[in-house]
Amino acid sequence: MFVVDASVALAWCFSDETTEGADRVLGLQAVELGAAVGEVLEAARAYDLTACDAAYLVLASQRGLALATVDKRLGAACERAGVELVL
Repeated sequence: MFVVDASVALAWCFSDETTEGADRVLGLQAVELGAAVGEVLEAARAYDLTACDAAYLVLASQRGLALATVDKRLGAACERAGVELVL
């Protein structure tokens, strides 16, 4: 399992956002957010992310999951946090 962020999910909905990577993960299982707001805000500050992107990062980190994103800032935060990237 892994976490899918909005940049990947939207690629499934809008043809002008489609990428090969997003198409590869289509149909694979996702999990719901279970992170506390405080942890999300802490990660947002630490990695200079939006709260939404920080929630993806915290969820993946807490659950030991990889994260699928084409967002460069979120990808860089994953690398710094030791979260595996799918794309």
